Amino acid sequence: MLKALLRFIFGPEIRVIDGDTLVIDGIKIRLAGIDAPEISQPGGKESGYYLEYLIKNGGRITYKIKSQDRYGRIVADVYGQDGAESINRLMVLEGWAYHYKEYPNGYAKDEMHAKINKKGLWSDKYKNSIRPSEWRKNK
Repeated sequence: MLKALLRFIFGPEIRVIDGDTLVIDGIKIRLAGIDAPEISQPGGKESGYYLEYLIKNGGRITYKIKSQDRYGRIVADVYGQDGAESINRLMVLEGWAYHYKEYPNGYAKDEMHAKINKKGLWSDKYKNSIRPSEWRKNK
């Protein structure tokens, strides 16, 4: 099992893959506790763009490793503003990712906030969208 590790990274070393995956220093990192649409799914590109916006405007980016997934990716909590703001949480709060129901994470209230306020994936534009986990099952 990986030890919890906190690393400080600056924006130019980070590449966004999609709304819940980054590459930092060549290491693929999956944001813990959230599930963003796949790129080919409705809202997928927009989710990735929002994560890129948060990374580019987040000041110093830090991450805390929680585990490693079955695909070999590091699963981590990612923070902006020198550790003051959870990027994982902001993705859910702003409606560009769902809280991962399979892994309790404390983001359910943030998802409800996004839903009530029709933010991101909860807006009318994406009203027929389904959760990425369901989308992957139906693929």
